[in-house]
Amino acid sequence: MEKIKFFDNEHRRSKAVVTPLEETGIKVNSKSLAAWNKYQSDYEDLKAEENTGEGETFMRAMPSFRKYLEKENFMEKEQRRLKIGTYSGKSTLPKLHIEEEDLPLEAPPVLDIVRIPEGSDELKEEEIDLGDAFLEKQPTVDAIQETFKSTSFTNALTQHTSRLDKHKKALWNDCVVFVSNELKNNYSVDYLRQHAFPDKLYVLRKLNKWNKHMNTLGKQNLAHEMTICNILGTEIKISSIPYRLDQVEQLRSLGKQSGAYLLHLVGNRSII
Repeated sequence: MEKIKFFDNEHRRSKAVVTPLEETGIKVNSKSLAAWNKYQSDYEDLKAEENTGEGETFMRAMPSFRKYLEKENFMEKEQRRLKIGTYSGKSTLPKLHIEEEDLPLEAPPVLDIVRIPEGSDELKEEEIDLGDAFLEKQPTVDAIQETFKSTSFTNALTQHTSRLDKHKKALWNDCVVFVSNELKNNYSVDYLRQHAFPDKLYVLRKLNKWNKHMNTLGKQNLAHEMTICNILGTEIKISSIPYRLDQVEQLRSLGKQSGAYLLHLVGNRSII
């Protein structure tokens, strides 16, 4: 549905409020309102978790609003008509583990509010030298580096992540990263993000499920429809990713380990 695509595109970046349902053209009823309210709650949690400013791109993209509508059975008739057989019936923020465990997200820390009693000296106004109000020299802010000169994907990735704060580093450390062998002289941040898929254990389970479907008679068609979502919110078909299957089993045997999981692509290939 074009209306849902419009809604999703509106929220790929952090914004002050979620687009009102009546402005999207989606039919407003009790089911769509329940889906919108849940989306709004998860959206606020994602902003708090990533500590994003308005207009900043999310490291982990919000799931499609379609998933929330499906959860409330708003899409029930359409599902039957299209015979969608791959939907599991579970609502998702897969990157936040809402899909498998309906655990509450941790709220951001509450700031202690200090109230100054009336009559206190701290409330008295100070005389301010207005001569200091306009600085002769404007403070400089380092520009965000968008491209890294390197012939190595992992080296460019290390350069990029070393400049991030601890919250964004934690997001990268929870990713499965497909290491590109494409011959390049530089790597853009966008290129690196296209190869990173958040919630590494979830991604490994999905890759393992894909492998089982591919080796089960009659289920190969399900495997070809399976996707995983990268940091930019782009869904990529697993069948189109040229990685070595044996690496998945090796990583799965490790369980939950610190740091990003790297899967090497075959040949001079990339995901793009």
